[in-house]
Amino acid sequence: MSRTTIPTTVTRRLLLQGVALSGAFSAIALTACSPESDAGEQGAFGDRPAPPDSFADAYPDVPAPVAESSYDYDDLETAQQISLMAAGPFNQPRPSDPIQDYIEEQLNVSLSFTSISAADMRNQLALAFTGGDAPDFIAIPSGLRDVAVTLFEQGQLLPVNDILGLMPQAAGYVTDAGQAWASVDGEMIGIPTYDVFGNVQNVYARNDFLGASGMDLPETTDQLLEYARALKENDPTPGEDGPWFMATGAGGNGWGMLDFVRSYFGHPSYNVVDGRINHPMLDGTTRAFLEFVRTLETEGLLPPDWYTTEWEPLKSRTFNDQLGAVTYPGWNLATETYAATGEDFAAVEAWQPLGALTGPGGGGGKLPPGDNPGQLYVFNARLADDEGKLRRIAHMIDTFVYPNVNYWAVAQGGGPEIWPDDVTAEFDPETGLNIFTIPADAPFFADTDLVGLADWQAFGYTLRWQTYTDDVGVHGFEWNQYTQSLERWENFDTRLTLDPRPVQDILTFTETNEIQFVLGGRSFDEWDAYVESWKQNGGQELLDQAAEQLGVEGA
Repeated sequence: MSRTTIPTTVTRRLLLQGVALSGAFSAIALTACSPESDAGEQGAFGDRPAPPDSFADAYPDVPAPVAESSYDYDDLETAQQISLMAAGPFNQPRPSDPIQDYIEEQLNVSLSFTSISAADMRNQLALAFTGGDAPDFIAIPSGLRDVAVTLFEQGQLLPVNDILGLMPQAAGYVTDAGQAWASVDGEMIGIPTYDVFGNVQNVYARNDFLGASGMDLPETTDQLLEYARALKENDPTPGEDGPWFMATGAGGNGWGMLDFVRSYFGHPSYNVVDGRINHPMLDGTTRAFLEFVRTLETEGLLPPDWYTTEWEPLKSRTFNDQLGAVTYPGWNLATETYAATGEDFAAVEAWQPLGALTGPGGGGGKLPPGDNPGQLYVFNARLADDEGKLRRIAHMIDTFVYPNVNYWAVAQGGGPEIWPDDVTAEFDPETGLNIFTIPADAPFFADTDLVGLADWQAFGYTLRWQTYTDDVGVHGFEWNQYTQSLERWENFDTRLTLDPRPVQDILTFTETNEIQFVLGGRSFDEWDAYVESWKQNGGQELLDQAAEQLGVEGA
């Protein structure tokens, strides 16, 4: 791997006082409570470990844990009270939390952990910072980067350039591209992390349902639509509710599982064509996707609550023969199917990953862009006045990063440290891979009060370096490898730093209008006018910014 040298010191940003949260951050006007201290002094601590002087161009070939002595800077004899926030997979109550108990004992901390959906985090953070009770540390999903930018520009977050030295494990995953993505005016607003799935999500169809209709695995969007129709017409599960084609699982907040299909019609985000900026709103990709979903909806191929259903109810349908297609990481689909069907391996084999489907006219043929950062680790600016707490947070979170000492403790629902009689983890230092074995009857699968333990994995879990030995795990791993081999659209988003205000304006605009085209509230005869309205509501401004930053002609 090549490395790019970076400055070891940066110009500090004086915190802004009394800045109002703009509409780019929240749909309602809120007045921000600025920290009392000047975070410009936060880099004055001369005994912090030095941050790295360069970043690599890729993740480590063989990840390795950093030395325990890396954290000698932290005085563990002093207890710390720390508040954390992350967007977990389930965001359920944790009436009993052995993971929190374990971490508190290991690191002499008292923790308050809030786990909410990414959709709710935007406004929850606005309210928290306005009220002066925002968490000390937040793992912000990469899709909410604009939220982090807004908070940073308001002086609510610390720059992390000098914090990187306190987190050598996390620093090892900061690439040159990641550093640029996480920076504003030369300062890093947060520490970019690897993603959970590592380019392994795909759409899966049911082999047995295809066979019942005499169909092969779809290779085009037209064939995918015919498969959806066949599920209704041929009803391979008579007497059961469904099977339906698919649903969002997003609880009315976006397209969820269906959004993966968008890439079959064209590039799903900002891109460059013939030296000119392009966007799916301009080239017909978004319209083609929405027309596809509209057809599914009008022909009754989706369940009645397809847009509003939450993830957990949707999982129940997935494993009870009520859905003909899902978007899932391969290993997760294999293991969850096996557990939910009484360890029926035939039920696992019933699923089959799709390839990169082509859209109308032979377009598309690629999966969504890959290698997006997973999250931004950000630090509340009030920590400028509490170096001891800042160090403890950095120490603790860094131990959650792969393959550090507490990585498995907070993964999935707790590793062998939490469940020594049930869960095992093996790390191979020669390859950097791990085998994380969780039986189908693990406590956090069997006890619904423990489901929320999985939300801890939001701080560092990843499938990138996880391998398997059991038949089900190997089957799912092979699915993952197949998906990783498929061609993807080029990722331009990691090179862009777009203004959060129009980003939020466009997000609100599209979420309000796209579903109306699908439900029939708006006609596709209005599409050209809708595109112009999209431009006027911030789309053109963002296109201009993207063109300038990518060094291409505007649209």
